[in-house]
Amino acid sequence: MNRNLFVLFNLLLAVSFISGLSISDEQLLVGTFTMAVPLIGIQIPIWTFASVTPLLVLIVHFDVLHNLNEHSRKLKSWITLWEKILLRKH
Repeated sequence: MNRNLFVLFNLLLAVSFISGLSISDEQLLVGTFTMAVPLIGIQIPIWTFASVTPLLVLIVHFDVLHNLNEHSRKLKSWITLWEKILLRKH
């Protein structure tokens, strides 16, 4: 799960970076242009892309961090339990 979220997060960063580089200053200031969203194939206004993409990146980033935190908590409890089991044997 963590690996898949990490790959998704990096893919989202790469796609948004490449898409962001394709927007000129004039297109952003005028705001009447639309752009195709990669991998989905829909047309959205540039202002929608510029406002939704950072929020989406933050949401996915915090989801990755939350899953890593949960994984760490489970691993710590497993290590503690394993140490108790090993101490009983000796």
